[in-house]
Amino acid sequence: MSQRSFTVKYLTSKDCFVYISSACRIFATGTCIQLTHNGNQTGYFSVKSSNAVSEEFDIGISGLYAKCLGIKENTSVLASEVQIPAIKTVKVIPTSKSDYEILEGFSDVVQNILLSQIQVLYTGQCFIVWIGNNLHVTVYVGDIAPVSPGTIGFLTEVDIDPDSNNITKPKADIQKMEKSKKISSDLSKLRKMLGCYEIECDEMLGKFLSYKYDLVCRMVQTSRLPFLEKIQDHCHAFNVFFSKSYVPKEWAENSVSKPLVCHLKLLSNEPTSQKSFYVKLLFLEDIYPELNLDIGKHLFVHDNIFHHLKSKLGARVVLKTVQESYQINKIEILTKRMNLSKVVEKFKEHLAKYSDSVIVLNKGMIFEIEKDIAVSLNFDPPDSGFCLIDNNFVRQCKYDSQEDYIKIESEKEEPVHHIIEDVGNFDTIVQSAMDIFSGADAFGNVLIIGQQGTGKSSLLRAIQHKVQQYPKYMHIKMIKCKSIKGKTMDSLERLFQNIFHELVLHQPSLLVIDDLHVMCENIKDDESAPNAIYFNRISEMFHNFLKPYITKHVIGICATSESLEKLNKNMYSSRGSHVFKNVFTISELDKQDRQTIMKHLLQNYKIVDIEFDELSVKTDGFVFQDMVNFCEKVIYEGLKHSEDDERVEITMENCEKALENTCILSLENVNLHSPGDRDFSHIGGLHDVKQILVETLLWPVKYPQIFADAPLRLQSGLLLYGPPGTGKTMLAGAAAKQCRLRIVTVKGPELLSKYIGASEQAVRDVFQKAQRAKPCILFFDEFDSLAPRRGHDNTGVTDRVVNQFLTQLDGIESLVGVCVLAATSRPDLLDPALLRPGRLDRQILCPLPNKAERLEILKVISKNLDLAADVDLEEIAKSTEHFSGADLQSLMYTAQMFTVDVVDGNEAVSNPNMLFITQEYLRMALKRTRPSLPSHERLKYDRIYEKFHKGAAVQDFEAGKKATLA
Repeated sequence: MSQRSFTVKYLTSKDCFVYISSACRIFATGTCIQLTHNGNQTGYFSVKSSNAVSEEFDIGISGLYAKCLGIKENTSVLASEVQIPAIKTVKVIPTSKSDYEILEGFSDVVQNILLSQIQVLYTGQCFIVWIGNNLHVTVYVGDIAPVSPGTIGFLTEVDIDPDSNNITKPKADIQKMEKSKKISSDLSKLRKMLGCYEIECDEMLGKFLSYKYDLVCRMVQTSRLPFLEKIQDHCHAFNVFFSKSYVPKEWAENSVSKPLVCHLKLLSNEPTSQKSFYVKLLFLEDIYPELNLDIGKHLFVHDNIFHHLKSKLGARVVLKTVQESYQINKIEILTKRMNLSKVVEKFKEHLAKYSDSVIVLNKGMIFEIEKDIAVSLNFDPPDSGFCLIDNNFVRQCKYDSQEDYIKIESEKEEPVHHIIEDVGNFDTIVQSAMDIFSGADAFGNVLIIGQQGTGKSSLLRAIQHKVQQYPKYMHIKMIKCKSIKGKTMDSLERLFQNIFHELVLHQPSLLVIDDLHVMCENIKDDESAPNAIYFNRISEMFHNFLKPYITKHVIGICATSESLEKLNKNMYSSRGSHVFKNVFTISELDKQDRQTIMKHLLQNYKIVDIEFDELSVKTDGFVFQDMVNFCEKVIYEGLKHSEDDERVEITMENCEKALENTCILSLENVNLHSPGDRDFSHIGGLHDVKQILVETLLWPVKYPQIFADAPLRLQSGLLLYGPPGTGKTMLAGAAAKQCRLRIVTVKGPELLSKYIGASEQAVRDVFQKAQRAKPCILFFDEFDSLAPRRGHDNTGVTDRVVNQFLTQLDGIESLVGVCVLAATSRPDLLDPALLRPGRLDRQILCPLPNKAERLEILKVISKNLDLAADVDLEEIAKSTEHFSGADLQSLMYTAQMFTVDVVDGNEAVSNPNMLFITQEYLRMALKRTRPSLPSHERLKYDRIYEKFHKGAAVQDFEAGKKATLA
């Protein structure tokens, strides 16, 4: 701990902080420091910067407070930075009855006053509380829980002690401090062995002082040794393994001449079924001389011991050597009835296997002597707790067998999905996390970001599996935030206290927090709402637990969240120190990733003509869980139609059926517009427009790798413009059907609202909805009514909407996978900024159809109609110049109605073939149908489009207005 010398200067400030010069960079604002003055007296303060302190190595203190502490002006003091945890309760003792009455009168604001005037408190401290400009009282600090010194916060409970007997007795508190120092000294050895360096652990460790021990170490299952096969012959149930480098010298010397028998006891806050037992300690270097690995201070024990103690990886145990041993005459073997006839012989064989050297047997502990044969032992005399077995003992001892209920409980680990390392950036995240948790003295913290179903929990399982192996053997404690959401502050505080005590006792440890955003949610709308206050308090309390423990102990944190925006500011803030400095975002699955997942999940089934490449295109936008759900549906479809239950066949038809019944997670509660049954084959003409739409919409989905490697940003915004009735709206639905994309539609001014901010929020919501539905088309119909030129609207609503559109189309937020398609018949009315490259950067004209296109449109429309043999559509196409596609459709509908007019209704029902459209009916319909755009309107639109095409629409407002009027 580095110390710096400062000179004390008195200030007139009315608080208990210390102030340093703004030019001094030694201590940051808010840092806690320990101040040594008058030789060996110490005090604790919080640092602030002030211009009132001019010199870099001067330190300013309130004159009144400094005199109270006995610190004189211009004297030298030593300051060093310290880490101080938060405290829960503090007792404040006024120095007089009048001071008590003053504080009692201001009891409702005392805590706020203290928070503004002091931050660090310690037992026996004397300090000043300023009630106003001219009123102050002197108080002492009594009892503090759980630690001293400590920092106060909003959750600290302040108790004003009215007992006058305590008012003038600060010496009693000083005596209490001396007693605390003595206890701390007694705990130093145990703290050193456990790797606990801070006093906040003393309350937890004090109960273990009565244990008599020679060695404290961490327990690890023998099965986790990387060289298990080398010591397999020595893995008896009561043999434990340790490194000779970490034992007392006399232990290593004595083990040469006689077996090293130790009494083993678990350090735990919970009672165990048996408090202690005996083991034989073996040194790995003696069994495996070629050992070249540093296995650390780990005690490797049989799985039976773990199950018996109901302990976890990294549990602390104490060992004490045992000199004496019990002499027994008879061993009674307890086992299941089915094993009674053979258990004695099997037990003798088991002893003979290991009796080349002395082995240890314990009374009352269940262990396996062979697969599926578990036993428990009783000894004669009954008071014998254990015995030592050698070759002579095996031959001379008497054996008996009794029936009893024997069961070994085995802890099954969750299987790890190896596929996790083959897709996306999963392997990179796991490897980065391992690098962060590979430190010897301190760990970083990891936050994994990903939407629902992206594989966050699978990543946590993979990281847990790796850190529990050699060389770290980290203890894991998981918090599933969904299971504790809604609990009270007190219950959560007790839960966190127990969790962190366990982590300290088992360190190095890893705290795994799944769905942190559920417990520490960020509510932006109304910070005064009850939910917001609740989550803020929970987050602050959790943060106060995290910071001291992770900085002072070998404890790491690995958490998941759906996004940073959903995390409370106390967990991840833009200012101050972050709890999580290592943030990893799960990448989206690409085409190859989806193929890999499908092949892996279907590898145990018979694949028949499945086009994985085509399926990977159709599953664009699926996350990991969506792919799992899809494959489960595929298997179910295969089981329904398979005749052979042992070898299920999976066909492309099964995949198509499963795809129809699969709803991806991102589309839950999202209402999408149905593209209908029409594709480009149902639209006549507009060949150039359809080709552009295929290139823009279909190609990026069909060839993702080519477009991903493109050096420039691709066009993702299209504007369809043309006279009314030319098929702009129909093209949007047909494009979605043709390219197999989802479509989100917005009809003209439906986003506009009279409430301030509601329209902009509606625009943001639409783009967020499209992001969840990607790959998709976001289609705006009658776009000119939604985004007109800015400055035309007196209310300013459409101006703000246009501004929001500009930021969404070309802002920081990515629109990857979302194609914006807008349609209008008046492009000149649109704001020019929307049409620049990077936004709606490609404008496509949908003109009135020519003769060939009209003939094609008529053929498409009449495809489902009954036409007479004399119908000549080419004649009709020639006679319908200036007709739009909508006009031609109206023409055919009118002709169809003529057939109903001339045929009796009952006769038409009995003989539908009489409803044929003839050439005569078409001529009659042509006389009644006129183009929807008269000649003067067509000329007007022609001039608008011509000038728009030449760039008149991107000129200034006045020029655009004149072009429109012309």
